[in-house]
Amino acid sequence: MPRELSIVSRKPIGLDELIRLIDNAQRPLGVQGIDAGISAAVLTTEGGIVCTVSAPVRILAPAEFDRILPGEELDESRDFFFHSATTPVQSDGLGHELVERLADMVDGRVITTPRAQLDDGQ
Repeated sequence: MPRELSIVSRKPIGLDELIRLIDNAQRPLGVQGIDAGISAAVLTTEGGIVCTVSAPVRILAPAEFDRILPGEELDESRDFFFHSATTPVQSDGLGHELVERLADMVDGRVITTPRAQLDDGQ
């Protein structure tokens, strides 16, 4: 499973959505802001990170939208937001499950793309 994910959504993900997410989780979880609100972490009761989600960035340019979702058209009359998400290897799939549920909550989708590879000239 990829550890680095992206969420493209119609609505921005904020603290309210993260609180609703953990309130409906199968086990006790908490939320903590990171870097003065630049992102947030969903945590186990022991303090382990289950997943992190960045603050929303509004997608304004069609070229940026095409970079994130190649081949799809940007409806400029509607808002789209981009969030970065990460899940640690130790989350045993729970992080991915929560990121997927979070995307569903905001009319979004999770995108898993491989990291860009540098051209080594060979």
